[in-house]
Amino acid sequence: DNVRTVSHDLSPQYLLKFGLNKALVQFFEKIETCNLEIAFDYDALELNKVTAINLYRIVLELTNNLLKHDPATQVQISSNNENGVIKLIIKHNGKGITNEEFIRHLKNSKGLGLESIMSRITVLSGEIDFGKKSNGGMVSIRCINGLV
Repeated sequence: DNVRTVSHDLSPQYLLKFGLNKALVQFFEKIETCNLEIAFDYDALELNKVTAINLYRIVLELTNNLLKHDPATQVQISSNNENGVIKLIIKHNGKGITNEEFIRHLKNSKGLGLESIMSRITVLSGEIDFGKKSNGGMVSIRCINGLV
């Protein structure tokens, strides 16, 4: 509930004024009661409005799902620009899911969160990739043409 409340309270105006990275830092500071240890490693990205808002909302939804379904205590978020391709990677020490499990959850879910993630990935002409290892899970998001 705390994550959902904070995500709805944060205005896209903060995101648009200060950028994706600072908005994510602020978001995670506001949900500190969730006992997540957060680490950031990011490049300064100047994203267009559509890309910034969609990536922000994807991370919020993934975080909500992580806290709700996956007992992670550590999260590392990194973002960078590699020759015009924006990469955002979320690693955590929870159990994680595979791409196949994500598709299965997407088909069987009664909620809107996973569909929202996929819709936003489509808007960004992007890709999302899920992975899991014995030491945790990872989500990788890639999109092109999101820079200002």
